[in-house]
Amino acid sequence: MQTDKTLTLAEQCAAAIRWRTQEIPHLETALADLDGNTCNGWEIWRDRTHPTKSPKLYVFHRTGETCPLHGASEDGGRLRTYIGCDPDNIAEAQAAMMRHIEKQNVEAQLSKIKYGLFSCGHYLDQFFASLDYTVNDDGTIE
Repeated sequence: MQTDKTLTLAEQCAAAIRWRTQEIPHLETALADLDGNTCNGWEIWRDRTHPTKSPKLYVFHRTGETCPLHGASEDGGRLRTYIGCDPDNIAEAQAAMMRHIEKQNVEAQLSKIKYGLFSCGHYLDQFFASLDYTVNDDGTIE
């Protein structure tokens, strides 16, 4: 019977909303932990295939963009940061770039959850209206 399915879905809907709502603070904490600790540039290597010279890493950034780790260019143009050939400096720069990708993924996940919850609220309003209920601003129904 369709009523049984509707009741089951309604119970699962409430649980899903609670679960997703509880995820938001964890994702926001993860974003705060990553803030300022990332690099939004990309790797450019010099002398990487040269037979006698040590490869040197540069990190390039988009024109006019400020990097949380390396700052901004002085003239508002493209920022180019010399990292060099020290393995520790290279590892640090690469890790910062990976954290930037992780931050973008967390931002996308958080945005998806918030949009889903917003949409769910809209559809629930419509659902209750279709059953001739009035949804109050505080979420109660009459």
